[in-house]
Amino acid sequence: DQRNRFVAAKHTNARQLQPHLTLKYEEQTLAAYTADMVPGPFPVTQPVDREAGIKRYRELLSPEEYKQRLANGETADLVPKPTPVKGLPPAFPVTVSRRVDLTDKIVKYELSSLDGGPLPAFDAGAHISVVVTPEIQRQYSLAGDPTDQTKYVLGIQLEDEGQGGSKLIHQLFQEGRTIFITPPANHFPLDENADFSLLMAGGIGITPMIAMAHRLHALGKEFIMHFSAKSTEQSGFAHELKTQPWVDRVFFHFSQEGKRADIEELVPNYRPGFKLYTCGGVRYMDGVFSAAQNKGWPEDALSREYFSVPELPVYEDHPFTLELVSSKRTIEVSAEKTAAEALVEAGIHVDTMCCDGICGVCAVNHLGSEIEHRDFVLSNQEREQKVILCCSRAKEANGLLRINL
Repeated sequence: DQRNRFVAAKHTNARQLQPHLTLKYEEQTLAAYTADMVPGPFPVTQPVDREAGIKRYRELLSPEEYKQRLANGETADLVPKPTPVKGLPPAFPVTVSRRVDLTDKIVKYELSSLDGGPLPAFDAGAHISVVVTPEIQRQYSLAGDPTDQTKYVLGIQLEDEGQGGSKLIHQLFQEGRTIFITPPANHFPLDENADFSLLMAGGIGITPMIAMAHRLHALGKEFIMHFSAKSTEQSGFAHELKTQPWVDRVFFHFSQEGKRADIEELVPNYRPGFKLYTCGGVRYMDGVFSAAQNKGWPEDALSREYFSVPELPVYEDHPFTLELVSSKRTIEVSAEKTAAEALVEAGIHVDTMCCDGICGVCAVNHLGSEIEHRDFVLSNQEREQKVILCCSRAKEANGLLRINL
């Protein structure tokens, strides 16, 4: 109309096309993701391989070739077929079969398969990632008996200062709900050959220790568990621990009940064959490691698991070069990017999960590089061979990080 509120229908899809533009096929970098290359129907992040997509685009039949094959009745392999998923999918559905609110901040969940069959086996110390929403995943330790494949047991604490994942779980995950989880992974493994295992847990860090205690008891191994929390009621799992057949190995330390743990006293002098595991807040675990080191415990006898990102030191990000030894490629990493991000942008698939250096999923071997390790999962001994790509960088600006990719 006169006030220009409407546009004539013939103009709605008008575009400024350039029909005389000359495009050279060999200069195109289009990527084609055919049915055998597209991500699977799973609600988790699945990076695509752009380099493989570009290669596939160049392999596609031209329109003329396609039409000629059809005319000749040559329809076999004319269209790529989806690639079947081999092994366990990256995420699979389970049902929340039981929910127990242990405290106002800690909920115990039991997850079961949809058909009542066995779940994938796991080892003590393992964790799964829970898909809260397609863009939010959270890792939680498995707290059940590793011999029981009928259910996974999680203890999830509401993190008031977190990013909202635990809050959504507490609100939405009710009994009967179907959720997606990843298969178990283990970056906190139990040494089943140790002569003696010391399990030291602070707060919700008790969850992986429960699975370890189950396994050590089944093996007939010597172990002691120390559980520190504010009180019996606020600890969440204290009542459950008291029902276990190995309760005589458990010592409770509740500060509000006058039983604060004296860590220096609880950690014994080291003897060959001893192993120590700790999980909890950063200050708690630092205290445990400090006490152990004061009593002669070597680094390879100490293991810890973070369930939140510790306070980071002040780092200066700088550009550096990645050298991929196996494929003989070099990739420049800007100061604004991580090694993992640069690799993905270059079309090289990298498994990532936490992107904070606490899960170890993106660890690869390096070859004698000078590295500024920023992770919280590798020991000093492991850092001599491995690097975490989501956070660590070459030590010096414009330095070289050689990795086995």
